Amino acid sequence: MDRHLDTTRVAPLFMRRPAVAAIVVQALQRGAPLLCYDLWAFAVMANQVHVLLQPTRPASGVLQWLKGVTARQANLLL
Repeated sequence: MDRHLDTTRVAPLFMRRPAVAAIVVQALQRGAPLLCYDLWAFAVMANQVHVLLQPTRPASGVLQWLKGVTARQANLLL
């Protein structure tokens, strides 16, 4: 399925742009000490992000912050 998603032409591929991918990477790294989670691994692909982290607070708040901050910054860039 991942291979199929990577070849899609209809889904948004914003993270194919290095600047947008960098926003995601920086947010993941910056959020670790700020939001109290241990970041174990991540993979940023053209249309999705996989993250392996261990939160010490509710995961919903961590994900809400990550999605919000990256979306705002990416939208400003795009």
